[in-house]
Amino acid sequence: MTQAPEKHRGSGILSGGRDEYVGYTVFDPPGQKIGSVEKLFLNGSGELEYVRTRIGLLFAKRVLIPVQNAALDREARSLTLK
Repeated sequence: MTQAPEKHRGSGILSGGRDEYVGYTVFDPPGQKIGSVEKLFLNGSGELEYVRTRIGLLFAKRVLIPVQNAALDREARSLTLK
């Protein structure tokens, strides 16, 4: 049986440590792949605020995406923005 993706707000996503999520695939709300997680940024309270995402292959860009609420699927190694 497959579990539903976990929804996280703030530091809950960091339960396994910051680097655990590097390489996860990032999807936008409609489900289109955006890129992959390179780094997580926390606010002064230690809550997740931004995800640095690598977009593209050959001429890759790196962008910061604000994360207010996201669904984390550890089995699929993905993070879906809400």
